[in-house]
Amino acid sequence: MNPRDIMILLAAPRRQSTVLHAALDAADVPYAAIREADVAETDAGRAAYAMLAIVCEPHHYIAHRTLMGVRKGVGIETCNEVAQAVITNHRNFRDLFYAPVPDGLLTTTRQRTAVQTTADLCAEIVEWGPHEQLDARLDDLCAHVDAIRGETSASDDLRAFLSELPPDMHLGEVLLYLAADRDDDRRKVLDAYAARTGQEVDTDELVPDRLRIMTMHGAKGLSARIVFIPGLEEDHLPGAKRAPYPGQVLEAARMLYVSITRARLACILSLARNRMTFGTMEETTRSRFAVDLGKPFVDRPGGIDQALAAQAVKAAERLES
Repeated sequence: MNPRDIMILLAAPRRQSTVLHAALDAADVPYAAIREADVAETDAGRAAYAMLAIVCEPHHYIAHRTLMGVRKGVGIETCNEVAQAVITNHRNFRDLFYAPVPDGLLTTTRQRTAVQTTADLCAEIVEWGPHEQLDARLDDLCAHVDAIRGETSASDDLRAFLSELPPDMHLGEVLLYLAADRDDDRRKVLDAYAARTGQEVDTDELVPDRLRIMTMHGAKGLSARIVFIPGLEEDHLPGAKRAPYPGQVLEAARMLYVSITRARLACILSLARNRMTFGTMEETTRSRFAVDLGKPFVDRPGGIDQALAAQAVKAAERLES
């Protein structure tokens, strides 16, 4: 089965990811890990995204705030102080970066420096256009990222990531590619580029077929032929933090329901009687939701063997035909 047809949904990714990644690596199964590892989710990626968003949509308020907040030495506290000053004085947030700042609006040197450095950058990138080609602006983009993060190598991973794209891709298309949450969305961007230019794009090389690992929450709106939900244990779902609050327990139940319905053909749920957690082997308790699934769990000490897996694939193929 194509790895793209399989999705693994996790309730407790911090506890589950490490052993899961190790098992998939050992089985030589390609996978896309939870999005935190994506270049687009790094500080360099966020800086690049914010700049491109301003180029493509000059009135993108969140992009301006991101661009200021991702600068080394600024952070969320300064951003909140600036935003509160704007609200208190009935000013326009975006105007801070394109018009003289009124005297007394910003009360600290840190605030004024954060706004001024962002304004200087905006004055440069506002001259860019969404239809400019990636190769014409890649060096400028990476240089600005290095300056924002205060490191000459801050943009190295970002440059490697973007250098794999067609060099004549428009900046607007690059923005969509960076913003894509999943492989399918990136494939759509590449397909649109190919349709616009009439060029062939090796989509499989840029976005290879791979199994998706996601949080239950992150899977909303997605689907796969086969969905695995491992770790159906009380400590994972609803989890110790949710358990004392009835509303959050109900939300966990809804999250599990949504996760199960992501499967087009089959959903395989599992739990462990004992689990190694942060170096300690612990006895587990099955989730309170495990009794409401309509079928009993089957004890499989060796997991799903090759023969049973082959039966499942054949059953899926029969259903689709």
